[in-house]
Order: sequence, then C-alpha cells, then structure tokens
Amino acid sequence: MIFNTKVRYGLAVVFTLANKTAYVSIQSIASELGLSKTYLEQVFTLLKNNQIVESIKGPQGGYRLLNLNDLDVYTVFKALDPDLIAYEEESAFIDKHLSKHLNDAIYHPLHETMIIHLKQLQIKDLLPKQDDPMYFI
Repeated sequence: MIFNTKVRYGLAVVFTLANKTAYVSIQSIASELGLSKTYLEQVFTLLKNNQIVESIKGPQGGYRLLNLNDLDVYTVFKALDPDLIAYEEESAFIDKHLSKHLNDAIYHPLHETMIIHLKQLQIKDLLPKQDDPMYFI
C-alpha cells in the first residue's frame, strides 16, 4: 500500500504534536521534522478542518491536538486522504456475476477489515514509549 505525502507528513505531525503539551508553531514542527513549512500549512488545514488540531494566533500561538485520547489512525487517514479509505464496488466487467463475486469475496471484506483495524489503532497507544527516568544521586 502506498500512502501519499500528505498522509505520511500528517501522521508525523500528529505524532509530533502528541508529545507536546503547549501550542507548537508550524515553523517549529517543520524544523523538527525537516519538512517544508509551506507544505505543512496544507496538512494543518486538513487536520484543522477535520477537528484533529486547533490553533491560536499570536506570538505564543500555534497548533495542538484536540483530543489525543480519542484519536485513531482512521480519522487521520480520512482527513488527509479520503480516497485512501473509500470503497467502490467493482463494476467494470461485462460478467456481472464475476464483479459481484470479487466484491463479495475480496474487495468488500478487505475494505471492512482495513477500516476496523485502522479504527482500533489509537494514536496514544502507538506513541513511542518513554524510557523510565534516570535519577542521579
């Protein structure tokens, strides 16, 4: 499966914001990830329009995740590339029985399985585990 740049960058942004408590500027995220600020603005627009992030303006402004506890991979994919999770039944074949069979036996079950799995993948559960803190005496 090939994911477009918006999905790949968007997931990186979501994981970056998941580790932050304060609002973070696009420039800061672009620098941290080594990505184009201009391109990230497009990604943030999609994330904001889909209520994944919120923003405030001003010198202390930036973006932050709205609700990490309820955020799943499906929601992020749907926001960044709706075609990735879309389902269209096979109908191009003259043999309609073959089309129905392919839809019923392969395409629809595969699509359903993918959606269920993506909805089960919670962003908070996928975050890298922090090492236990070290204390020095």
